[in-house]
Amino acid sequence: MGEREFTHWLVTVLLPIGLGVLGAMAASKQNANKLEHRLTTLEVVNREQEKTIENQNNRLNKHDEEQKTMREMIVHIKNLSEDMRDFKADLKEIKEKIK
Repeated sequence: MGEREFTHWLVTVLLPIGLGVLGAMAASKQNANKLEHRLTTLEVVNREQEKTIENQNNRLNKHDEEQKTMREMIVHIKNLSEDMRDFKADLKEIKEKIK
């Protein structure tokens, strides 16, 4: 095989194979970079959503506590109203006895 034939063989066989392999490697690396960037973006979005969920849970817990306090206040007000009715009735009886 002469030098000219060997050069022709290199140009027609090995060069296209080498270029194809290099192109495939470059495309694979670029695709991996895109996927990594996409994954990083999704991780950031996920963290933000977790923070939002945590804040909403805190707000709901505070709301539950406020509702519990309101229910307790309503019970106390009802008891106070009943006590006031009883007090008025007793006061009325005392006034009648005094007269």
